[in-house]
Amino acid sequence: MNSKHRLIDRVHSMGEEYFLLNGEIKPYGKGTRRYVLGRNIKKPKVSHLLPSGKPLMTPGRQEYLNEPMNALDFIPWLEQFIIDNKVLIK
Repeated sequence: MNSKHRLIDRVHSMGEEYFLLNGEIKPYGKGTRRYVLGRNIKKPKVSHLLPSGKPLMTPGRQEYLNEPMNALDFIPWLEQFIIDNKVLIK
């Protein structure tokens, strides 16, 4: 299991309130993936149904808790965040 999957599993174990954004920067290759931890302040809700039957969602609200970091910097930061904020791990 690579570091991306370990980080995704770790953030999922923190609960539905938290989410992980990840992406790569150019030039693509080793060491170009960046991670950002986010938290849902207000979850999107169904506002009404469109004529086609699909639900229309409200935008919700999120906050991002760090600047984009590579995995080597993000992993210790995440562990310290969990300790400092007393996040319960499932």
